[in-house]
Amino acid sequence: MNQSFASQLEAGLAAELAALENFVDLTIQERQVLRRDDPVALDQIVRGKARQLADISLIEAQQRERLEQWQPVGAPEGGLRHVSDWLPFLDEQASARVGGLRDAMLRHLERVREINHGNRALIEDALQRNTALHDFIARLVANPPTYSAPGLPPALASQSAHLVDLSG
Repeated sequence: MNQSFASQLEAGLAAELAALENFVDLTIQERQVLRRDDPVALDQIVRGKARQLADISLIEAQQRERLEQWQPVGAPEGGLRHVSDWLPFLDEQASARVGGLRDAMLRHLERVREINHGNRALIEDALQRNTALHDFIARLVANPPTYSAPGLPPALASQSAHLVDLSG
């Protein structure tokens, strides 16, 4: 296996790992902002996550191009699509480093999945609270409370409610 290829593969994976670490940090910050109920900070975090995802996508696309350019002797005709497919074609040390980078990336992806699951629960809870508040206010506006003297028949009570001016 070409040593230059192994170095480029490692460098690409290291760049992707660094981007994933940043994404994990942003996801943790998102959790904190959701707990503080700070929409301005949340917007900034979400924008940062979108930029980070774009960076990760670019790194992955560059990595895919690299992987497609090198076809080691003995590789299957369909090509080697995954990093783990390449490990047997690298020397022992490079294989260990690349495998370690891949494992670290998988751990970060699992961490992001877990945090995002929790963030989703916080968002759903906030949405339910906001919906309940909205419904409560809508009912108050649609059916404002009125005064009614106790013990009056319903027909008389509805007439008397409009006779009392509570405005001031």
